[in-house]
Amino acid sequence: MSERMQEAALAAAQLLGLVIAGIVLYQMGQTEVGSLVIGAALGHAAPRRARGGGGVPPVAPLLMLLGAIALGALSGCDGPPDAARRSVEVATVVLLDADRDAAVRYTAAAEAAIERSTTLAEYRAAMSPHDALEQALRVSQSTILAADAALDAWRAGGAERWPQLAACVVVALADLRSALAAVGLPTPPELDAVITTARSFALDACEGEA
Repeated sequence: MSERMQEAALAAAQLLGLVIAGIVLYQMGQTEVGSLVIGAALGHAAPRRARGGGGVPPVAPLLMLLGAIALGALSGCDGPPDAARRSVEVATVVLLDADRDAAVRYTAAAEAAIERSTTLAEYRAAMSPHDALEQALRVSQSTILAADAALDAWRAGGAERWPQLAACVVVALADLRSALAAVGLPTPPELDAVITTARSFALDACEGEA
């Protein structure tokens, strides 16, 4: 089996596991989290077109984070308020969807830029908003992963880092919202909701923790 086939099989197994976890959560009465996990898994299973050019933000960590969210819900962990946990859950799904949409938009923009550009400078100028979106996705992903780690620490009895990470979530997702608009992609209403919720916890300034 080729390396690409092995990666595809692993991804399929991860997605199937998430669907099963979502079904179990739904049957346990945790319908919101269950529906969130199932929807994200099935949505991510849609075919993705490869980006041309710049680096691709890896989505595997986000899928693993979604699995951790499902596991936490199944185990009934105490700790952070529901609003904090929910904001990380929703942000994870929003990033998965945005990454998929950005991949399609990046490919189309790159093809158009290649046809229209006569110099490398013209191509780079045409692709600048899309490269900025890729950067915003990478920063948002790392910030959400750090925020989830802060929630884990809160569950263990230490909530000290969460206010600062919440501030970083606000900054990163606000930048992502602007980057989406710059390439003509709509802002998911869930993104605005996460920013609002994170802002309510952001008692400290973001100082590059994420």
